[in-house]
Amino acid sequence: MKFYAAARDRNPNQNIRVHPLLLSLTATINESETNPDVKKISENDERALQSSFYTPPSAFPPLETHFSGKNRLSFLSDKTDIFLLAYR
Repeated sequence: MKFYAAARDRNPNQNIRVHPLLLSLTATINESETNPDVKKISENDERALQSSFYTPPSAFPPLETHFSGKNRLSFLSDKTDIFLLAYR
């Protein structure tokens, strides 16, 4: 979350979108770093809904768009891409 807070500070006019699950996870870890209660992590977590970073899940593109065969090509659609990623 420090990354998103710094990004917002650098670009105050830019809307920084953070998924509610990440906000909920962050709040849960902040409560107890050594023993977080993962059952509390939810898109409907009140702590996430009250965050200034909250963005509704409907504002994000579906995850399926990044897999082969969907409306966009997968970045890892062939072995050449995997090779390039491994050696950059």
